[in-house]
Amino acid sequence: MIRALIAAAGIAFALSAPAQDLRILGPAEPEAGFSVTARAVAKALIESGAAKKVDTWSAPGKGGLVGLTKFVKEAKGDPTQLMITGYTTLNSILMNKSPVTLADVTPIARLTADVSFAFLVPGDSPIKDARELAAMLKADPSRITWAAGSIGGAGQTAVVLFALAVGVDPSKLNTTVALAGSAIDAVAEGKVMVALGASQAAYLPLVKAGRLRILGTTATQRHPDIPAPTMREQGIDVVFENWRGIVAAPGITSEQRQSLATAIERMARSPAWKRILRENNWRDAYLGGAEFEAFIEAERVKAERAVRATASGTSR
Repeated sequence: MIRALIAAAGIAFALSAPAQDLRILGPAEPEAGFSVTARAVAKALIESGAAKKVDTWSAPGKGGLVGLTKFVKEAKGDPTQLMITGYTTLNSILMNKSPVTLADVTPIARLTADVSFAFLVPGDSPIKDARELAAMLKADPSRITWAAGSIGGAGQTAVVLFALAVGVDPSKLNTTVALAGSAIDAVAEGKVMVALGASQAAYLPLVKAGRLRILGTTATQRHPDIPAPTMREQGIDVVFENWRGIVAAPGITSEQRQSLATAIERMARSPAWKRILRENNWRDAYLGGAEFEAFIEAERVKAERAVRATASGTSR
């Protein structure tokens, strides 16, 4: 009995004790989403007591693929290494026909889901709603200029899914690469007709000031803070929400994986992380273990469909 109590106490201590020093890769430019998330996770890990010290670093390129490739090669077997990932990287893997995929890392957890994408136009745009945008796109796809993030990224995927939903050949889309907040700047300055925005904090002040309008969002249901209907409400079958998760290095042991998973779950349940979610207008979407692995596979199928449609120019 005493031995059992001692063993149980030892397990409880192991689960509550801070993880060893960690290092998190944000596979993007320092100001872009993956790197911002890496720094946020590092801060919450320390504040929650889930880790004593956490360093972050960036490795930009190809929607996270450059960082993923570097991570798989250099971090193999190292239980102190973590990396932020998301839909953009899944898409980039497919578009670049990469031999390195998310199957080469160790899934830990999904952390956040953005509050969908907003289709943004200048405040004085003649386009009144998503139905009118769809009609204009069908009439002449080249006429509509878009700012939609990186090639193969989540924003571009949302545009492709919109095109497919209204029967337009995605290969004829006229899109411009615009990272982070530059897409919102581009549409506010009239450089493009439509931009995709995922950060409420970035676009809502411009909407309230009358510089931008929202034609619709790709959310499953209308958000109370966003003054616009969803695409589905307007009869366009598009639902898409970007997400970010965290993975560990390949080749670690099951015990090491469990230790990291415990630290990340502790962080994700902490007041520190809840505060960070509120400050960044991120939606908590924690999903761990086998459920996260199944989610990644489902998202891979979605990305494959979008990439195939873009490459072949076929609609659904």
